[in-house]
Amino acid sequence: MASVDIVLEARRRAGLTQAELADRLGIARSTVARWEMRRTLPSYETLVEVATACGLELRCHLVSPSRGA
Repeated sequence: MASVDIVLEARRRAGLTQAELADRLGIARSTVARWEMRRTLPSYETLVEVATACGLELRCHLVSPSRGA
């Protein structure tokens, strides 16, 4: 899952608007919108903050790419 998809999925699971998530993070709503529109990418640290603000935990798994992919 791409980082921008993580932001959108976390926000939707928490039932938050972009403005509500932005308020919890102390950032502008336009920043959340830019992430979701793939205009800018949030850092890993920001993704952790997004997950926490949404009452979720971010977990990452490293996997080998599939052969022939």
